[in-house]
Amino acid sequence: MGTGQRRVTRGFVAAAAVALAIPALTVVWLGWLLLRSDQELDRQRVQERLDAAAGLVVSALDRALAMADQRLVTVGGASGSARQDAASAFRLGPADGTVVVFGGEEAWSSRPLPWYPGDAVMPDDAAAFDFIDAEGLEFRGNLAGAAAAYQELSRSADPGVRAGALARLARVARKRGQAATALAAYDTLATMTDVTALGRPADLLARIERLTVLEELGDGARVAAEARSLDEALLSGRWHLARSQFDFYRSRLLGRDGSPSRPSPSRPSPNRPPPTGHPSLASLKPNGEDGTRLAIAEAVSSTAEAVAVAAPTTPGARVAWSNAHGRGFVVWRRVGDRVAGLVTTQAWLERTWLADVRAIARGQRAHVSLTTADGTEWLDGALAGPTLRRSAADTSLPVTIRVASADLAGDTSRFGGRRRLLAGIVAALALLMVGAGYVAARGLAREVAAARLQSNFVAAVSHEFRTPVASVRQLSELLEDGRVADESKRLEYYARIRRQAGRLQRLVENLLDFGRMEADAAEYRMERLDTTDLVRDVTQEFQGEGRGSGRTVDVVMHEPLPSIVGDREALGRALWNLLDNAAKYSPAEAPIRVETTAEDGGVTIRVRDEGPGIPPDEQPRIFDKFVRGSHARESGAKGTGLGLAMVRHIVRAHGGEVSVESAPGRGSTFTLRLEPVGTPRRGVHVLQQ
Repeated sequence: MGTGQRRVTRGFVAAAAVALAIPALTVVWLGWLLLRSDQELDRQRVQERLDAAAGLVVSALDRALAMADQRLVTVGGASGSARQDAASAFRLGPADGTVVVFGGEEAWSSRPLPWYPGDAVMPDDAAAFDFIDAEGLEFRGNLAGAAAAYQELSRSADPGVRAGALARLARVARKRGQAATALAAYDTLATMTDVTALGRPADLLARIERLTVLEELGDGARVAAEARSLDEALLSGRWHLARSQFDFYRSRLLGRDGSPSRPSPSRPSPNRPPPTGHPSLASLKPNGEDGTRLAIAEAVSSTAEAVAVAAPTTPGARVAWSNAHGRGFVVWRRVGDRVAGLVTTQAWLERTWLADVRAIARGQRAHVSLTTADGTEWLDGALAGPTLRRSAADTSLPVTIRVASADLAGDTSRFGGRRRLLAGIVAALALLMVGAGYVAARGLAREVAAARLQSNFVAAVSHEFRTPVASVRQLSELLEDGRVADESKRLEYYARIRRQAGRLQRLVENLLDFGRMEADAAEYRMERLDTTDLVRDVTQEFQGEGRGSGRTVDVVMHEPLPSIVGDREALGRALWNLLDNAAKYSPAEAPIRVETTAEDGGVTIRVRDEGPGIPPDEQPRIFDKFVRGSHARESGAKGTGLGLAMVRHIVRAHGGEVSVESAPGRGSTFTLRLEPVGTPRRGVHVLQQ
């Protein structure tokens, strides 16, 4: 073979190798894209499952809280046995919590509490007038005469007079050194309930003072037994006491372990907390049922304090509580001038609401974590793998919900096996389809791109539709079943249904309008517009509903601004989309800034947010359809990827331009530049007005 032939052969072999290598590399590259797309689809399927689990959890908790609100309205409006019957609907056991009603002079609980909300009250001694003569003898030093007078009064038919006489008789006996007589009087007084003596519950006064007499006698064993018995009675809620009274009486029991001690010559008033050096027994953290009672009583007191500082128009609140003795949940509701509250412990929550959440999590193969405002974790604390988050602001619940897959190994096994199969198929195609590499590459590329585009769009739209549809359905079921008795609550539910329906309408209109824009079939009704009025109207409307509700939007207008010619509805929608985009990615407390200026004979509108910013490599594509930034995908923020694309279509149709300035961690500024006389681009149908 000659040199020329070898050169031709080598050239032919090289050309053939190149011809074979190109389709092979193309197939391999497309296979890699397909594997990445498949991996993204797998992640999306898991995300959709987590989203469904989060929606079910929100619905279950919202339904439980709505039912609790309903029952509290009934409890707050009832009295006597009817109120107790209404409270029993919550099915609270001894360690589960209580139902309370307070307001004005009233403080009621479905189960006895160690103390109740409100200030300490010293009852008037209604029989004090009967003791004027006897007390005169006592204070003049005629103790024998006073004792005889009190002894006579102790036989009165009036329980109040009898109780007051016994308390004073015991006092005189102690002054005379007659401990046995004093103990006998206190023993009789301790049997008298529902009557006051010396401005205190008669039986409580007798038991407290009897301890002092026993200490003076040096009877340590009986002192210890009596102190333990009295402490149990205080913790059981035997007497209707305020917090300061409870702490005062328990402080009297400290140190009474059987050793003799002399009473202090002057004692603190039960209207005031115990003095320094007399710590409250509440700090001893009793265990078991006593600890539960203290935990519930402290939660009730905290609720009463929260109600006291809340606005009178506040309809109710739902908060988690945690203190030294336990933790749980409180739901309170205003009913006229009263406040009805459900104070539950963790034990009750575990059997009811949290049990429902766990059942949902098992059915969806997910782990669910509930986090309160103070960072307390309920259910599963540490979650592994991709996590979906629903904040309290998004759900109107008092907890932040996080959901993660409970079957990561199963997900990896199922999806990994399919991807390995796909990798083998791609390798086979690389060997068998070399001759048709270029054609196959183009076909596969188109299919992959179309599949990804269709999948992202369908997932985004279904995600956007799911929340308002679920909310409308749930609220409609509550109203249809007649389970909302309170008129103000019904009006609130109707308003929420209207807002969600408006949200659905805007979604549908956006999709239809974007389709017309893509087909160059959009019609615009051009008219002369006042730029100032347009910006002001749109920002005010945005602040009244949707994500802008309750947000701060700072509007700065550098007047005078020239008028523009354009479609008011279309330009308003463009500005609305920029405001909605800013609200979606900014912290709830961060303001949105809107600034309008006249530049180069035209109008410039800037919308500034305090969001996470947009990486430089994503900025060129941020206005393309269905494109969403990496932060939006990672945080699970809702959206279809059409908002900014519609803004660019609308602004370009009016002869203007839109741009963005952003840096990661430093927020974003979107700028609309409009000519004073809008010049529609080719293909836009203009209806002059």
